[in-house]
Amino acid sequence: MVDQREHVVRSSEDFIEAMASMSEQNWGMSRMAGRIWAALLIADNEKLTADDLVRMLGASRGSVSAITRMLERVGVLQRVTQPGKRKHYYRATAASVTIDLERENLQTLHRVMSSGLEAVRGSGSPAERRLGEFIEFIAFLREEFSTIAERWNARTTHEIRK
Repeated sequence: MVDQREHVVRSSEDFIEAMASMSEQNWGMSRMAGRIWAALLIADNEKLTADDLVRMLGASRGSVSAITRMLERVGVLQRVTQPGKRKHYYRATAASVTIDLERENLQTLHRVMSSGLEAVRGSGSPAERRLGEFIEFIAFLREEFSTIAERWNARTTHEIRK
């Protein structure tokens, strides 16, 4: 995390630019990726076309096309269709998807760290200790994410019933 400045949001445009900055500084993604995600989150319509995003953001069609594909792979947006329409629509995924994404990232990190530990296992080296500690920490985080997911699901289920 490069910059922890507090972003003051006074308008939709400020929100979009704050997300663009955060996307670049905190996640290593392009500013346009943050803008597209922000536009999908803040738009009155739940679904937007690529043309909508081009108009809203003043972006090129090629840029919107490439970045929506990347954001779809990352999991923060979904491409959907509507019956009888040829256009693709995009919508932000549910907030709970971020928990699943982080669990997947932790699982991958656990696998990579474990292979590193196997390479130095039995050496008694500082590397073996460091990798072992990281693996334990990752396992702890994975358990905590499971607890968070359960609590979130219970909370949202409860809110729906109200």
